[in-house]
Amino acid sequence: MKGKKGQITAFQLYALLFSIQVLMVLFINGSFTGGNDFLDNTVSCLLAAGLNLLFSLPLFLLYRADQTMSIPEWSVHLLGKKGKGVALYYGAYLLFMDGIYLSLFQVLMANVIEPHSVPWVLSLITVIAACYAATLGLEASARAGVFLMVLVLVGTGLLFSGLLVQADFLHFQPLFIDGARQTVQGCLVFFSFGTQLPLLALVLPAVRGKVQRGFVLWNLLTALFMALLILVAVASCGDYLRNQLFPLYTAASMARLSFFERMDMLFVVAWMCGLFLKLSLDLCLIQRCIGFFTSRGKYLVILLAGGALLLLSQVVFHNAEFKQMLLDLVGICILSFIGAAGIPWLLLGVRKWKEGKADEKTEG
Repeated sequence: MKGKKGQITAFQLYALLFSIQVLMVLFINGSFTGGNDFLDNTVSCLLAAGLNLLFSLPLFLLYRADQTMSIPEWSVHLLGKKGKGVALYYGAYLLFMDGIYLSLFQVLMANVIEPHSVPWVLSLITVIAACYAATLGLEASARAGVFLMVLVLVGTGLLFSGLLVQADFLHFQPLFIDGARQTVQGCLVFFSFGTQLPLLALVLPAVRGKVQRGFVLWNLLTALFMALLILVAVASCGDYLRNQLFPLYTAASMARLSFFERMDMLFVVAWMCGLFLKLSLDLCLIQRCIGFFTSRGKYLVILLAGGALLLLSQVVFHNAEFKQMLLDLVGICILSFIGAAGIPWLLLGVRKWKEGKADEKTEG
């Protein structure tokens, strides 16, 4: 059956989200997760998947009530003009998280891959390309997401082949050897930096197919994939990863196959493609969020303004003090929780309250 214009399939959606979620696990290190026992973060992946399932309940309850409305549209429907503030929140949240991802990309380029590179030039090119891709609509990002998922899976297969030949079970240490703190903090990192639930809050009405079943399957398989990625990296590299700025990049650079030695380039390609897709998807959704306040003819202006703000945010993130403040895990967790579950729970409560008042009037 031919889909409607502007819509994507559930498979395309979750392929895209898989590619973005894998991007997130590539930059984790001890400073984010609160410790250097990298193996403990395999459990963090599974715990974060549990949080995703729990916090998705209000979102999917609203989706089942009306599959044509996003969370900002529900907000306007239930709260009137005041509800437009929800769209503004989601737009600002996505822009903020994109700024974090872009700054981490610059750190990777400047400190690990090519110290003599000019990271802001690559950021400028990436943002310009993402702005153009956003003008092509959600369908273009979704199709590219499927391609990237295949690329990631093939690349990971090659990476595993190169790492497993040097695996040593002696590299494994008992879990929680220093307590469960790193596991819990890692769980919060995976949840809060993932941004998948806020994305679903905006994009679900444009998706056709078995969305809820697909979410459960995607959530479980993605968590298992990330845990396996960490497990193989630890098995092959052991304690050498403990103090690395980007442990998975280090593991990729140590992988060797007879016909392919620079496997760290797979890492770089996956990172750049994933970042490009995340920025283009988010800019497309930011455009829709700000569209609640402007006419449709100004969408291109909104898109260009979003790209400009994204680039300007890197000036703020370049300042060490501001960067440390903005990367505060508690603050990011709160922001992510509000977008993932807080707002949907609030709207669900308002809907139930309004339905109760309507029933009272009917009985009266």
